[in-house]
Amino acid sequence: MELVQRGWSLLGDDVTSLYTDDAGPVMAWPSKAGLKLWRDACERFVIAADGMTPLPGQRDKYLLPVVTQAEPVRLEHIFLLERGDPEGVLSVEGPSRLAALAANTYKSGFLAGMECIESHFHVSCQTSAQVKLSILQWDGPVAKTADLLARHSEL
Repeated sequence: MELVQRGWSLLGDDVTSLYTDDAGPVMAWPSKAGLKLWRDACERFVIAADGMTPLPGQRDKYLLPVVTQAEPVRLEHIFLLERGDPEGVLSVEGPSRLAALAANTYKSGFLAGMECIESHFHVSCQTSAQVKLSILQWDGPVAKTADLLARHSEL
């Protein structure tokens, strides 16, 4: 939400599908329009949660309509968010790249149930080979994270 308020366009919230073929770049497919926000996030961004669509379940979470990208976009950089000090952006290199992707995507049991372990591994390998991967480390408010990301994207 912080980035959307700063004028950044939304590709997806929570889960974004990736695809590639052997000859092309890794593409990220837009997810459904909207951001899922907890009530405390709504209050932080001065959004009236009571006027929003509640998400199913026993939680205080709501769907805020936000326009997403209309078409798939080439995936150029993945930032893994990690609270910690010192603050900054750390590049992930070598074999750690594939391990970091595996730790931040669908778990093997879920992939097995969908019968897509092989295709997931293929996309993960292509992503590891083509896409920049960094850890965005910060300690403090969400606005600090957005500041770090904005500074890094200007480089």
